[in-house]
Parts: sequence; structure tokens; C-alpha cells
Amino acid sequence: MKRNNAEALGPIDGEPSGWTVRRAQQAWRRRLADLANACAGAYPEDEGDRIRDAHELLASAPNPTLIAGLAVPPESRIDGMIAAGAPTSAAMALLGEGSGYLLSCGSGGGHLASVVLPGSAQDVSACGDTPALALVGAIATALAAAGPGGTALN
Repeated sequence: MKRNNAEALGPIDGEPSGWTVRRAQQAWRRRLADLANACAGAYPEDEGDRIRDAHELLASAPNPTLIAGLAVPPESRIDGMIAAGAPTSAAMALLGEGSGYLLSCGSGGGHLASVVLPGSAQDVSACGDTPALALVGAIATALAAAGPGGTALN
């Protein structure tokens, strides 16, 4: 079967093909969905690892437009906040300009975070045993559910 399109010719000037880019984005979004699930089931002592996982995923985004409204601070800054006992601050450091968030705690001690990324029509929420786990879960869920170019799927 012949394919009569430019993509069939392969990458131009060393650029990855559209197919390769889409596959990389899909794999990245699957890892984000896995992180969101991990945050929902994590214990408080796991929050530092989940924050580091989120930082790593943001830093390895296949396209910078996918993480619009988020920040990738230096790893040493994230590690320093976690070591200082400020995991919620470390998780909040992943939010950039234009992102909105809400953290709440129920009477039973469960935490809920809602995140609105720039260009999104709605917020995304997640629960966790700590505010940091809930916030990382919400960020990961929002990114995993976003469409091409980082816009939320409705």
C-alpha cells in the first residue's frame, strides 16, 4: 500500500515525524496518568518521591507547550524544600503564572486539590493523604487529560 503524504518520507532535517511526536506525547501522558493514580494511593511518607516524579515529568515534557502555566524549578530547589519539611511548597513551586489552584482539607483529614491550567475551560481535582499529594495528583491529571498542545479536552 502506497502512502502519498510527506510523513511517509520520514523526518525532514533530522526532525522527528509527526507520528513519533504523537507517540512520545501519548507515552508521556500515560506516565502522568500513572503518577496521578500513584498520588491517590500514596502514603504521606511517599510525597517527596511523587513530587520528584512530577518534576521529572515536567522537565521531560516532549514539547514545552504541553506544560504551559507550570514551572520547572531547579531540582535542587525542589529537593531543598522537601528536605526542609515543606513538601506542599515544593508541589506549589510546580505551578507557574496563569495557573489557578485550590487546596482543601475535609473533616476526616483527606485533602483535595483543584487546578486550572491556562487555556483550560474547567478545573481538575484530585485527592490525596497530604496537600502535596493532592496537588501533584491534580497537576498530573490535568496534564494527562489535556489535548494536543496542552489544551484541555472537553
